[in-house]
Amino acid sequence: MERGGGRAEAFSDTVIAIVLTLMAIELLRRQEEGGDELGASLLRGWPAYLAYAITFTIVGQVWLTHHNMWRYVERGCPTLVPRRQ
Repeated sequence: MERGGGRAEAFSDTVIAIVLTLMAIELLRRQEEGGDELGASLLRGWPAYLAYAITFTIVGQVWLTHHNMWRYVERGCPTLVPRRQ
């Protein structure tokens, strides 16, 4: 059985998906703490939402960079990652 780079790529995608899910769960937990109206709750928790947006952007950039880097690894190291036919 030949192993390609798809397994490593799928594993990294899974790790990033878990990170983003854990971040979203933290936002849901913040909503449960306050029973205020939506507007008041959003104003009170804006730092958490801003931090989420910034972190989501950074994690997305890491994911894109990783996928781009993996293409270079596939081209440059055929013993590590056999070419797809």
